[in-house]
Amino acid sequence: MFEQQPNTLANLAEADTDLNVLGFVIPASWFQSINSLAIILLAPVMAWLWTKLGERQPSTPQKFVGGLFFVGVSFLWVVLSKFVAGDEKHLPVMLALVFVIMTVGELMLSPVGLSVSTKLAPKVFASQTMGLYFLAPAMGQGLGAQVVKLYSVDNQQVYFGIVGVATIGCAVLLLLASKSIKRYMHGVN
Repeated sequence: MFEQQPNTLANLAEADTDLNVLGFVIPASWFQSINSLAIILLAPVMAWLWTKLGERQPSTPQKFVGGLFFVGVSFLWVVLSKFVAGDEKHLPVMLALVFVIMTVGELMLSPVGLSVSTKLAPKVFASQTMGLYFLAPAMGQGLGAQVVKLYSVDNQQVYFGIVGVATIGCAVLLLLASKSIKRYMHGVN
């Protein structure tokens, strides 16, 4: 779902966001830079948080749950944004927050997934395991490419609502399975 930034969210910025801010028209493409900026600003905060929490930090599966949860919330934020805007277009700050919330989810998934892939892999298969790690997002992008066909500006509320709820549902399922998954990790966190 994260990879929908360059398609559904770009379309949302172009077609249904008020890009006029104090007399200046923001190019819709600028919203694509928010993720990179948020990563630069939030990655040190997340690293500090995990260090500060030490042994109390969530397990790797729980961090994945958090990542899925934040990505789901970002999609539901689109629905809330439109509810706040009413018949008007989305507010630019509301759309910008979609990207920031999604980035928080990314920061709970991507670096953690890369780290645990190398820690859990047998040393002789570390490179192949990293390849498999990158295969999972590739498969997700393929699935997302099929789901995005259901999107249009006319049904955006339904689309973002269903995708957001489904993603949070996946987070709940992962949360229920997280203790079992942790047992299979042999003490690696």
